[in-house]
Parts: sequence; C-alpha cells; structure tokens
Amino acid sequence: MTIQLSSGPEISTTLGDVVPAVMAPLAAALLGGIAGLLLVQSMSPADHRLLVAGYSARQLVVARLALLSTIGLVASVTAVASGLGVLAGLVVVAVWVIRRSATSAS
Repeated sequence: MTIQLSSGPEISTTLGDVVPAVMAPLAAALLGGIAGLLLVQSMSPADHRLLVAGYSARQLVVARLALLSTIGLVASVTAVASGLGVLAGLVVVAVWVIRRSATSAS
C-alpha cells in the first residue's frame, strides 16, 4: 500500500501497520459510547434521589460529563499506548465499575 502525503513523498506500508492506527481511535470512541449509555441507564435512579436531596441538575450533568470524559481519556490512552488487545479488558472493567457504583448508590 502506498500513501501519498500532500506535502511530502510517498510512503509504502502494509495494511497491518495502518489498521491499528485507524482502529485505536474508533475503539476508544466505541468504549466511550458504551460507557455513556451504561452510565445514563444505571445512574438514573441515583440522579433522581440526588435531585430530591438538593443537588442541582447542572451539578449532576457536570459530574456525569467529568466521569465520562475520564473514561474516554483512559480508553484513548490505553488504545494508543498498548494496542487493541487490552481495550477489551478495559471495557469489562469500565462496565463493572459503572454497575458497581450504581448498585452501591441504590
């Protein structure tokens, strides 16, 4: 496979070298989406209790966005630093942490 750069020479590479560079950000985005979905689904009852306890909706949204940003950052760093093999394990850990926090808040 030959890639022509707009400001430089052609680079010859194999598809096996290109795929990890393309798939790592996609895998991190997928993990962030899954984590966001599980976060919204599992934290809804806790959010209602926190609203009744006096927290504002803005505080809850900021807290959820901060948690989701942290998960996304960890997923991105893991995907880029160590390849896609470890990302599957990170998905399992993220799901377990979210589920555990939801059950302990109940």
